[in-house]
Amino acid sequence: MLFRSYVSTILFDNVSEVLHDRISLEHVPRMTDRDYTGGEIIVPEKVGPANEYTVYSVGTYAFSYCPAKVTLPQSVKHIEYWAFNEYAYEGYDFQLPTNVASIADHAFWAAKIKGITLNVNLKEIGDDAFGQSSLESLVIPKSVSEIGMGITSHCNNLKFLRVENGNETYYSPINSNVIMTDMTLEMTGEELSCCFQKSPAYHPATDVVIKIVDDWN
Repeated sequence: MLFRSYVSTILFDNVSEVLHDRISLEHVPRMTDRDYTGGEIIVPEKVGPANEYTVYSVGTYAFSYCPAKVTLPQSVKHIEYWAFNEYAYEGYDFQLPTNVASIADHAFWAAKIKGITLNVNLKEIGDDAFGQSSLESLVIPKSVSEIGMGITSHCNNLKFLRVENGNETYYSPINSNVIMTDMTLEMTGEELSCCFQKSPAYHPATDVVIKIVDDWN
C-alpha cells in the first residue's frame, strides 16, 4: 500500500527547519495517526502547497518505529540524529540517496534493516550510527573521511564490515572485519576499543592491532 499523497501533506506540516526553500522532516509519520505496517512511504522531493520546498534532510525521529518501507528522494543530503531510531521495517536493504553527505549520531539506532547501501558522496558517519541495528553487512565508501565511535556497536548479526579500497583515512586489513586508521590518536585505551568495531566474533580491545603515530601517554 502506497502512502505518497498522505506523506506529502504530513511532511509539510511537520518541518523542523525552514531555510529558504529547503526543509527538514521531523516526526513523520506519527504512528498514532495511521497504520503503516507493510506499506511503502515514498518521500517526495518537493513539498508545500506549490511544491516550493525541497526536502534536504531527515530530521530527528522522523521515521522512528516506522514499520513501512521508506524511499527517500535524491535531494536529501543529511540524515540527522535518531532519524530512523528503531525503524521497524524488518529485513530491508536500505538505499541511501546518492547526495547524502552525513549520517548523524544514532541515526539508525536499533533499526531492523538488514543492509544499507552507503553512497559515493558520503563524508561523515556519527557515533553509534548503526548501533544495535540488525545489519548483517556494511561497506564504508572511500569518500568517508570521518567515522565516529562504535558505529556498529552491539550489532549481533554483523558478519561483514569493510572499508572500500582507496579511502585516504581508513582501511580494512585483508580477511578482517576491522576499521583502522593511521591517524594520530588522542584518546584512552577504553575509547580506542570502542572506536574500531568489527564482527561480534572478535573482541576489538584484545584482537585489533592499531597503528599509532604518537603514544597518548
